[in-house]
Amino acid sequence: MNSTTLEPEIFTGLDETDPVRWIKRYELFVSTCSWETSAYVEYMDLFLEQRALSWYKDTVSPVSTWEDIKKNFLMQFTTPDVEMQSWTALQSLQKGSLSVEEFKEQFISLARKAKISNESEMLRYVLRAVSLEERKKILKSKPQDYRSALAVLEEDEKLDNLAKKLDFKLYTPIVSIDSSNYNGKSRASKKEYQAPEIVKKEDVMETLITKFNKLSLNLLNIVN
Repeated sequence: MNSTTLEPEIFTGLDETDPVRWIKRYELFVSTCSWETSAYVEYMDLFLEQRALSWYKDTVSPVSTWEDIKKNFLMQFTTPDVEMQSWTALQSLQKGSLSVEEFKEQFISLARKAKISNESEMLRYVLRAVSLEERKKILKSKPQDYRSALAVLEEDEKLDNLAKKLDFKLYTPIVSIDSSNYNGKSRASKKEYQAPEIVKKEDVMETLITKFNKLSLNLLNIVN
């Protein structure tokens, strides 16, 4: 595996970078470089900046082992403060206008940092974060966990997007032909557009069938 591909991003200790995932990536990167264990500590500062670099300078000594530094790093940057902040953010998390995928990413990230893994508890947080209409749809499906709850929202989102696309296609252009001649040619008037029909998701197929039948009837009239 290419070591460049695995090279970890700069860790500052100030943003939302997960320190547990970062340290795992750093170890994997170093192992692909075939460095000695002592180099794990020696070159770590090349990937640290700001708060994290200050921690490194204050903590590392010539006798520091990698296991000691790793343990200290995780204690320093995976703190109860981060856990509490994430828990607080989770309490006020709202889906709002976020897509299901965007909401899922935020929710899972906060739950992990808040160290919440109980399925029932995570489901309650999802139900609390969504609108009343979305909550009813989820409860109607009798979800077993937060994943099945989000699956309901994902399916509903897909249907909404499909209905919007079909609704857009129902804007049918109508060209009226002026019966008067202009230089011996018929003159087409300015294009007009029919007002769009309002299509509900459950009526999509019925609407399409009706339009097809009308089209077939028109074709028969033309032939006759």
